[in-house]
Amino acid sequence: MRKNKPPKISQHAAELMQRRRQRFYGPLEGKKDHYNITLSRPIIPSASPVAIAAAQAAEASTNTFISITLLQEVTAAVHAPGGIFRNVLLPLNPKTLQLLAYLGWKHGTMVRRDVLLEAIWGYQRTGKETTKERLRWAFEGALKSLRSAIRETIERLNSENKEVLLNPQTDIFMHRGELWGLSPICRVEDLEKVEQEYQIILEAKNSGVLNSIVPKPVKDASDRLIAAYSGDFTQKLNQFYPVDMCSYPNAWEREPITYYRERFLQAIWYAAEYELQVGKRFDDECSASDVESRHKQRGCWGRAAELYRMYAMSACNNRLDTQVFFKLRNRGDGQRVAKSEQAIRLCVMLLSKLGKSYLVDETYSAYYDLMMDISDENWEPSEETLKEVQLAREQPATYWSEG
Repeated sequence: MRKNKPPKISQHAAELMQRRRQRFYGPLEGKKDHYNITLSRPIIPSASPVAIAAAQAAEASTNTFISITLLQEVTAAVHAPGGIFRNVLLPLNPKTLQLLAYLGWKHGTMVRRDVLLEAIWGYQRTGKETTKERLRWAFEGALKSLRSAIRETIERLNSENKEVLLNPQTDIFMHRGELWGLSPICRVEDLEKVEQEYQIILEAKNSGVLNSIVPKPVKDASDRLIAAYSGDFTQKLNQFYPVDMCSYPNAWEREPITYYRERFLQAIWYAAEYELQVGKRFDDECSASDVESRHKQRGCWGRAAELYRMYAMSACNNRLDTQVFFKLRNRGDGQRVAKSEQAIRLCVMLLSKLGKSYLVDETYSAYYDLMMDISDENWEPSEETLKEVQLAREQPATYWSEG
């Protein structure tokens, strides 16, 4: 698939982006966390098309826009001045929703029409249905359905408020010749939120800070990213209309699914690592008789155990993720598989430290069942994992009082 160059933005939009970066990253300048680390490295906005789209939307209007979500469920809403909004009743045709999702994923760039036709409609057609004319009808029908849904929502909003708050002819699409994209008035809010928080993680990662410790700003950004991640890209759509991984229909979805899951999983890992590191610090700084500090240490380790459990259970639960595969010839298991085992080992180790070995069987059994199901019983735990689980099981259970 040929990549399209992002559109040029105006000077005003560039200034808006610069002010936004200063507002967003300003608190990190000179601010040090528990480990005395400063994050001040600038981020290049061109790395993220959604950042360009966000600036264009800000330039277009601060009160009137169309919000879209693509994580978990494809939704849209129209927003008018005064905080008034109405949810859009989107058409149920899966191809129409995929067109909105594709352009939402590419927001900030323009996509050739033939790329859209091939990605969303082309591979499922046979015989005469592959003609350009029929594909053009399908494409134009999807555009018409989405435009109609937006127009009807705006007309309903205007009618309810007895005044024209929005122009019913507002178009969510823009095109130049054969290039198509979403209008700057659109905001893909959940993807923008994930990218916004991930930039803080990326800044620390690129500066080398995360090679040694996880700073507090990264932990906070990770927590916010986890909270913003309501589900995988178009998750419900793919549950109702499954993607055939053995052929090409809708194969384009695997890229954004993998892309945003990677950000989500990294956020979980760094949040867990932060809690683990803070917990370990108490061993060096506090005496065994310091009850209050031991309470705090157990709190850190408990949160770390839960986050590692979340990582282990989330890493491999979507086979559309291109990093989830089992025992492929000359490749072995995928990256997600190995990392999920590392997470489950850390989880059971921490449960053991907390004296909660009685939870080890429950946690590992749920993980084992998930991995066997997702792999079609083509997964085997590593010797390292089995050893860590056995050691945790052998630890005596304790019922430590928190009071």
